[in-house]
Amino acid sequence: MPPVMFSVVTKYHKGRHSLFLYNLEIFYAFTQDILRSRKLTSDPNLAVLFAILSDTLAALPTYIEVWRFPYTERAIFYGGGAFSALTSLIAAPNNNFSTIGFAIYLVILNTSLMFLIYFRQKSENNLKINF
Repeated sequence: MPPVMFSVVTKYHKGRHSLFLYNLEIFYAFTQDILRSRKLTSDPNLAVLFAILSDTLAALPTYIEVWRFPYTERAIFYGGGAFSALTSLIAAPNNNFSTIGFAIYLVILNTSLMFLIYFRQKSENNLKINF
């Protein structure tokens, strides 16, 4: 197994150090090293599962940011990401998990972010109108 690579990157979000993002970067680097290992990734389904897991944990700060500050993101960009993943599903040569698993994950991720942005912005507009 290759040595575990830890990234030492300091993130600042609105002037504050984000320990959560730093821990996610460490986990992402760790899972990338696991994916490079031949022992654990000789099974392609397990490799795709680890990739989905690490990307899900890396997407958590985006969900938190969209929930707290819905106007910092645009839903149309996530709609484009969902469309791109859907087209890769159409072009997939076969329908097994190792081929389409990550594309299905991307469709779910981008669609959920798109709807979360849309409905959070809509609820923020309703609150602004009522007050």
